Amino acid sequence: MRSIVKSDYAAEEITQDTFYLAYKNFSGYSNYGKERAWLKAIARNAARKYYNKENKNLYISFDSDDSENYYNILVSDELLPDEKIIHNELIGDILRLIAALPEQQRQIVTYRYINNFSISETADITGLPTGTIKSNAYYGIKNIREQLGINEKAKNNKNKKGAVIMKKCIDYYGLLFEYAKGYLTKDERDEVAVHINQCEDCTKIVKGLKVLYPYLQKEFDEDVQNYYNILFQIDDDYALSYVGFTTNLSKKKVEELNEILANNGNRLPDNQSISFIGHDSDIKLLSLYINDGGKVEFELVNNPNFQNNVRVNFIALAKFYEKQWNYSVYLGNRQSITQSEDAPNLYTGYHCNNLGTSAKCGLFTYIYNGATNIRIKKGSGVLDFDDSVKFAYSQRFTTEEERIDLSFTFNM
Repeated sequence: MRSIVKSDYAAEEITQDTFYLAYKNFSGYSNYGKERAWLKAIARNAARKYYNKENKNLYISFDSDDSENYYNILVSDELLPDEKIIHNELIGDILRLIAALPEQQRQIVTYRYINNFSISETADITGLPTGTIKSNAYYGIKNIREQLGINEKAKNNKNKKGAVIMKKCIDYYGLLFEYAKGYLTKDERDEVAVHINQCEDCTKIVKGLKVLYPYLQKEFDEDVQNYYNILFQIDDDYALSYVGFTTNLSKKKVEELNEILANNGNRLPDNQSISFIGHDSDIKLLSLYINDGGKVEFELVNNPNFQNNVRVNFIALAKFYEKQWNYSVYLGNRQSITQSEDAPNLYTGYHCNNLGTSAKCGLFTYIYNGATNIRIKKGSGVLDFDDSVKFAYSQRFTTEEERIDLSFTFNM
């Protein structure tokens, strides 16, 4: 440290901070044998923090010397109180998205943009090639940017304090199905209407959901469990899924649960865990509703029976039903429709699910406007509605062991 800074006092202070930070974070250190590189990286970061400690800006840096795609999000004491709240919430969202990244991406993004380690320092700490560090950092930040819905204007204005321009699509994806069904409050409907009037992509989603929903009501009303998954490929990297399924409860169980809700302000006690669904941990659950538009407050917990899976615990809701419909909306880093490299006008779609129980199942994938020559390889066919909305679909009864598949091709 004395070779980096000119002051003996500063070198001693930074060295003390280095060993304190190393001691504090050693439980999370896994690359044994590389302690020296790890300590040197911490020391360099501690030096930067030492010389910036008079700066009262709290920041999470997505800026980098090696890519213009990163940007800074600043929280300044000069901001108004309401602005501070908004920016702090945004930072909280970013940290939660980082925590949800795949393990290697999460580790590298944390080292690079939270701890401010350089590419070479991160490579020394992790033992990974610099190319791997760069690619994981790039795709990790790309993942976070897209889930936050930050557009190009935010990147161009990165040097302006507080210049964070948010696209609103991710804020509305979880509401679009309820909007299509007519179950939102008036204020929510008005807000969604303003957005879809300005957003062509969300307009297509709502249009597709509106014309498909009457078909779903008719087809998925069996006494057994019902399940359907409606998929929209929203860009080359992300897919949006609207899932509906039933849970059949006994009359006695419903009465017991509703009595608990009535006695606890529509909330379940901490020791009362109710969970009907789970999902892969790498996808984001945006919203959860039941039956006639009842919104569910929920929490995610790790599933002890399946790795990389989380359970969805119900926390608060208006009521339970004997035949309870659960409507969930997911955003995942999935590519369900891909463009052929050899034939650019050819697209391939694939969608599958293993529900793990006997059910009436349906998979529905929205096909791009203008698609021609649609061919179903596995599935039931194409639903072609009057207003040119098309869904490839697969629909049948499945047993506990069976998987339902949908695969198709089309030309653009």
